[in-house]
Amino acid sequence: MRILFVDDEPQVLNGLRRCLRDMRDEWEMSFAGGGDEALAMLEAAPFDVVVSDMQMPGMTGAELLTEVKQRCPDCVRIVLSGQADSQSIVRSAAATHLYLDKPCDPERLKEAVKRACRLRSLTERSEILQWATAIDSVPSQPAAYTRIVTELRSDTASIASIAEAIAGDVGVSAKILQIANSAFFGPGVPAPTIERAIVFLGLATVAGLVLGDEVFSVVEGEPEKGAPAVDLMEHSLNVAAVARHLGQASGCPQGVCEEAFLAGTLHDVGSIVLSNQFPERFRTVHELQAGGATRDGAMTEVFGVSAGEMAAYLVGLWGFPDGIVEAVAARGDPATAASSGIAPVTLLHVAESLCAERLPAEAAGSGALDLEYLAGVGLPGDEESWRASYTAVAGRSPGPSAG
Repeated sequence: MRILFVDDEPQVLNGLRRCLRDMRDEWEMSFAGGGDEALAMLEAAPFDVVVSDMQMPGMTGAELLTEVKQRCPDCVRIVLSGQADSQSIVRSAAATHLYLDKPCDPERLKEAVKRACRLRSLTERSEILQWATAIDSVPSQPAAYTRIVTELRSDTASIASIAEAIAGDVGVSAKILQIANSAFFGPGVPAPTIERAIVFLGLATVAGLVLGDEVFSVVEGEPEKGAPAVDLMEHSLNVAAVARHLGQASGCPQGVCEEAFLAGTLHDVGSIVLSNQFPERFRTVHELQAGGATRDGAMTEVFGVSAGEMAAYLVGLWGFPDGIVEAVAARGDPATAASSGIAPVTLLHVAESLCAERLPAEAAGSGALDLEYLAGVGLPGDEESWRASYTAVAGRSPGPSAG
């Protein structure tokens, strides 16, 4: 893997060379003293990962990473900076996969880059990379987005009311949590809830992200006319709510319940962005499902990547904890997960299966419950009691969404 580190301070680059010396056998590392030098090096040969400072004279980190995205879209882009002002975050949000604070613990930096390299190695599955790097923005539901904007502009809004509004939109939730779940805003402290994420980021940053014109795209059109993203997002929110309620009813720790909710919110993010950006192709996915294919099978046929693979790649690339990535990736086959006992993947598996039961065949994306696995991990109750969790939270069919 080829890694490029960019910083205008020579002592910082020298420090990076020293702390990463033991990685020389695994990585081919280059160091640039600014944006222009970095782009010249990128022009000479592509890099797999670019790690850049935020505040640099001449060309800022946001400007550099935006240019890198245009020239080398399959490159993983990481910000490593001690500057976390809201304007810089907003400017870099559309072009950045992960944020790290500076000074950064060497082991955390290594792990972050290693993880990026592991995900980047999936480029052997070129379809994953092709569709992931084609994403220009995160889709948002019209009604939910309007409510968020109204809350942010209200003189009487509270963090709790803004968090509640954001939690009603999968796209905005995903981006806010992506940025907050990094050492940039709370070293080693994940932000599994929207309210905590807002506290980490600050209202100025959240408002800048939502009200800007580069990060989110409001979904247009009706689902039946080729814009299924809205239904996918509504389904994801139902799955998230059922997963958390099931965890609470089963006596799971609050952390497990909140991670299950987050995993449910994100579990279909790959399908959501693809359905919004490539509606014609996604219409073919629905047609194949109507003919009896599973959604994973239909997605693989049309895009070359399953719904679970695409979501797991994005969630991993965005720096979410491994438990979230595992839950998203293994929700259809939880017995393959490394977690033991009742974990977020357990709750997500049950929640998605229950919500899918209420969908028409051409929309369902999940298989039957793995009862042997559920018995093995000791999930309390039975199918009847689990369905009661669905009824208690959803209260009605989530509609013709693709889950």
